[in-house]
Amino acid sequence: MTSSPAPVIYINGYPGVGKFTIAKALQRLIAGSILIHNHQLIDPVEKKYARDSQLYNEKRSAERHKVLSPIAHDSKTRDTVYIFTDSQIEYNDCVGDYTDLALSSNGNGARRFYSVVLECEFEENVRRLTAPGRGGEGSTKLKDVEVLTEIRQRYSPWKFEDGDELVLDVTKLESEQAAAKIKEFFDERQKDGRTLSTWDEA
Repeated sequence: MTSSPAPVIYINGYPGVGKFTIAKALQRLIAGSILIHNHQLIDPVEKKYARDSQLYNEKRSAERHKVLSPIAHDSKTRDTVYIFTDSQIEYNDCVGDYTDLALSSNGNGARRFYSVVLECEFEENVRRLTAPGRGGEGSTKLKDVEVLTEIRQRYSPWKFEDGDELVLDVTKLESEQAAAKIKEFFDERQKDGRTLSTWDEA
């Protein structure tokens, strides 16, 4: 058992930039790690509730807590690196649930929280968003270019802007190359002491 609990790696970015594909490649590089893709938590809810439904956010929150609570409270998960993907433009309840998971570890010390923000040029983002087979059958992944365009024009992916965050342009990177860069960052930061941000101190 390590002296500190294994960290959390939180991968955020626009729809279609390649978060899941890159996260799967990263999982292969980190022995014993577990990947939880945001659509594992979104799709079961969207099959029952429309996004503009009054109950949608409540059910999304309940689904996250159902998955995250065992990770936070089961001592057997202490040495497991968890990789999460998400697509958030602000610090909200969803982001807060992931940071709360990292900061609570059965009294054994907080997990280190690494934020990875994936950036991608618009044309390549569109190509990936509209690639055949994206998401697979039953997935609620965004495939509408007009919606993506509006999102990109109005918003930017949420950034923590601290020393444990990597902002990575993946426009010209294959998934394995991007994963290798994240792993390199992760390994280097693990050698250093934790950098506290205002989000840790709040």
